[in-house]
Amino acid sequence: MQRWIEASTTIRVAFARARDVLLDDPGAIFSDATAVEDRHTRRFRTELSVDLGGGASMHQEVVLQQGVPRSTETTLALPVTWQATGRARLLPIFDGELEVSEARPGTGLRLTGTYTVPLGVVGRLGNGVVGRWLARRSLDALVERLAGRLESEDQRLDSPVPTLERVPVALPVYEHPEIYVG
Repeated sequence: MQRWIEASTTIRVAFARARDVLLDDPGAIFSDATAVEDRHTRRFRTELSVDLGGGASMHQEVVLQQGVPRSTETTLALPVTWQATGRARLLPIFDGELEVSEARPGTGLRLTGTYTVPLGVVGRLGNGVVGRWLARRSLDALVERLAGRLESEDQRLDSPVPTLERVPVALPVYEHPEIYVG
């Protein structure tokens, strides 16, 4: 059984910059640490998490596979799928799209797609009781984390490159251009 789900937010980054970052280095946004090989295959490890309240939370590492991007002047669509790195039979598989679009002010991020409910009848029952709530909370948290990373990357790219300060050196001024040796 598949269930539709979506989450969205708006960031204070110009659309053109967000698009460029996601096209040039999606690993900077999707993953905490990205190997060179991951950049070529567009396969990233990231973590889904849910704050359960009362100081409790759930975390699961997933492998996110990015598909071929589609871009227009005002939108960028990145197909994404992911599944858990461990206990994959017990956890949902997601298939969807991250859409980045112009918004006033800034850029809108919208993650939409479907997740496959695992464990057959038992999974459908669990999804109806608490699973859908967990899926929604984890998707909201992921979109907020992606937004934060895009904003951080934008600030990093805007920060000036440190340079050595040039100190003026006073050269001696001679009244006579002759050189005296001796």
